[in-house]
Amino acid sequence: MPVSKSYPVILKKLRFQLQFHHHLASKYEQYQLHLLKNEIKKKSAIFFLKVSVHRQSPF
Repeated sequence: MPVSKSYPVILKKLRFQLQFHHHLASKYEQYQLHLLKNEIKKKSAIFFLKVSVHRQSPF
């Protein structure tokens, strides 16, 4: 197969791979954001627990 004929096919394959990788990357980023949000929620919950316990303590 001559290069000039196979070139569009290679481009198509590359474009598809790029789209696929971009899709995976965005999924991964969403997952990381999700983890980060959960972490922040946990930390703020612990913080509020500590504050409320501290307020209720007689010392």
